[in-house]
Amino acid sequence: MSSPADQCTVRVGTSGWQYDDWRGTFYPDDVAKRRWFEHYTSRFPTVEINATFYRLPKPATVERWHDRAPDRFRFAVKGSRYLTHNKKLKAPSDPVATITERMAPLKTFHGVWLWQLPPNLHLDVDRLERFLDTLPGGPGHAVEFRHRSWYVDEVEDALARHNVAWVWLSDHQMPDTCPVTADFVYLRFHGLAEDDDQRYRYDYAERELAPWAERLRSAAADGRDGWVYFNNDYQANAPRNAATQIDLLGDAAEPWD
Repeated sequence: MSSPADQCTVRVGTSGWQYDDWRGTFYPDDVAKRRWFEHYTSRFPTVEINATFYRLPKPATVERWHDRAPDRFRFAVKGSRYLTHNKKLKAPSDPVATITERMAPLKTFHGVWLWQLPPNLHLDVDRLERFLDTLPGGPGHAVEFRHRSWYVDEVEDALARHNVAWVWLSDHQMPDTCPVTADFVYLRFHGLAEDDDQRYRYDYAERELAPWAERLRSAAADGRDGWVYFNNDYQANAPRNAATQIDLLGDAAEPWD
């Protein structure tokens, strides 16, 4: 996943791109919905696919994503909730193999996997290790913890042994500590609203994004690529905040015209 330090960059995008309330704000009114992906990829070098968390896409859908992506564009693919939330990482081999096979048509456009654990799954290092042992090579892997019990040295060590990234979070419910456990870093912005009902409505101020830009620039200088996604989709806050983050990153951001 890493490249020489002077070539490492930070890719910034959003968690998904098909939101009706982005019309008239991010998507011009005269751009048909079927052309939204093309408009999105003209602005950002990456997107996090959330649909794969809920269900396996049809093979034709995956092939279409591949065929429509411009050169150097990369997808982050969110792993299935069947494994992470329903099975809570138990017996991971078959579910991992199934989604890996389904997403294979993305080929080199597949940049990284995201595995988000549920809030009701508490610390279990042995279970985590068994899951990590099943992860295939190719695109990198990142794990997002949603319960504070996971924030211990043993978990950091396990991820580091497997070169799996600890997902950094901007979320009022979780610590903003930033362990570095892989040859890349992965950051998600969920919003800082204390009211969960307002979570995805949060609009980040530049002063809230600037410290993250510093961390990301530091990671790139150390030879680690960055993957950054905004999940505050309400009224196109996500693409607006993502554009601000790119500006703050300066020459550390992936060049994209």
